[in-house]
Amino acid sequence: MFVRRRLPIAALAAATALTLLTACGSDGSGSGGGALTWWHNGNQDPLKTVWDHAAANYQKDHAGSKIDVVPMQNEQFPTKMPLALQSNTPPDIYFNQGGGLLATQAQSGRVADLTALTADWIKDLGPAAQGWAADGKQLGVPYDSHVVGFWYRKDLFAKAGITQPPATMDDLKADIGKLKAAGSTPIAVGGKDRWPDAFYYDYFAVRECSVDTLKSSVKAAKFTDPCFTKAGQDVLDLIALKPFQDGFNGTPAQQGTGSSAGMVAAGQAAMELQGDWNPSVMQALATDPSYKDQLGWFPFPAVTGGPETRASPSAAATASPAPSSAPPTAPRCSST
Repeated sequence: MFVRRRLPIAALAAATALTLLTACGSDGSGSGGGALTWWHNGNQDPLKTVWDHAAANYQKDHAGSKIDVVPMQNEQFPTKMPLALQSNTPPDIYFNQGGGLLATQAQSGRVADLTALTADWIKDLGPAAQGWAADGKQLGVPYDSHVVGFWYRKDLFAKAGITQPPATMDDLKADIGKLKAAGSTPIAVGGKDRWPDAFYYDYFAVRECSVDTLKSSVKAAKFTDPCFTKAGQDVLDLIALKPFQDGFNGTPAQQGTGSSAGMVAAGQAAMELQGDWNPSVMQALATDPSYKDQLGWFPFPAVTGGPETRASPSAAATASPAPSSAPPTAPRCSST
């Protein structure tokens, strides 16, 4: 996302195949002096180093340019960005997850229109780019894609007598019972940050609804198909098993060793529904590096009678961490 400012904002390209940052200028020329401020959520390696290199390479190739890179914790964006957009000193470039959140921020009049700048190539990104468009304007550019699924502890599964990851929701429910009987917390969730909770409804909907239903419902912003009601009941049925840690609504997702990611890293919980970024989060929180040998992954299980049995894709963008439902054919993307 790019904020409309007095400074010309130029194009930034990261040096990896999965990362892309683009900024716009008042004249579209991609040149000019002055410092740009860039807020992103890659506050841990390897992404922090990737973005640092991207900024350094841009400055090297554009004499006189300066980019002030400000990495911050993912959960800081929901509070900091609304305030920044009301201030006289918003960032020029910032992380955003797209969807309704971006559309709301665009109403401030501070978010730059990238339509002309991206017209020649935005279609090459496929449907994923639509998540960062509103009212016919391209407001952001997705730069990578992710997959969401369950990260689990092999040692705790083995202790509970579970020999393979669950393939169906019935399997998962049975495994929850086995883990509880073995004295383990089955699932950790960072309810304090809200977006990890939303994963459950999102991916039950992906499992219960057809691809066509998801596409048409998201486009019309109407979720009246019975499959969405079934997804809600699926969430209630799972919660009824009490699979989460005590006080999960007060647990952060990624901040500190007491976070849901920290619990799995420390073996205090058997699994967590999270994105493919979770291992790097755990790495920063783990006190015992041997946890890596015990970490496994499986896709969100299939539901009985549901049309969708593939692994669950996910999407992220540059702004704030509010999650959004993505149809099975569209990856969860990150953008600027």
